[in-house]
Amino acid sequence: MKETLDKRAPASLGELFWTFFVLALQCFGGALTVVQRGLIEEKRWYTKLEYVEMFALIQAIPGPNVCKIIIMTGYNYFGIRGAIVALAGFTLMPYVVTVAMALVVEQFIDYPQVAGALHGILAAASGMGIGGALSLAETYREHPVGPFLWILGAVITFVLFAFVRVPLVWVLLGCGGPWVYMTWRVLKRRKEAAHD
Repeated sequence: MKETLDKRAPASLGELFWTFFVLALQCFGGALTVVQRGLIEEKRWYTKLEYVEMFALIQAIPGPNVCKIIIMTGYNYFGIRGAIVALAGFTLMPYVVTVAMALVVEQFIDYPQVAGALHGILAAASGMGIGGALSLAETYREHPVGPFLWILGAVITFVLFAFVRVPLVWVLLGCGGPWVYMTWRVLKRRKEAAHD
């Protein structure tokens, strides 16, 4: 409840640009986790439930999830200009740093220390991704289908994708489709009950 009361919006396009510029500087492999924390906990532009709903929606759109979240956030608050400004803020510095790093790594890639550093970054990024997912998982309590079906869906999806290695598109259609339908049915029943 308090989470909703404390929610705020970016005051200007400048704040939007600067927020995503600063968030981008903190993203070392785990951009989704950093952006999630920045938008929910630091800026309070979304509640956790709103963020999870947006995250679920963008799964059906091709492209990098973090970019889709940034574009949708900018658009939600300032329309097309906001979408462009938010994405520009998030991509400007990483673009410059990536080009510079590529030039440096190309010169030193054969050194074991450089290879070790790259493997260490991968491990840290994996941990950040898992941490972000667990942080959002608490929204299962508020999901219309209820905690049991939410957890069952998450486990089935994870097993099919991570262990059985079913292609993502089939996991989304096979798991996402039934859960979208069940959610729609529950929400429809609630709406009908509210009108009676």
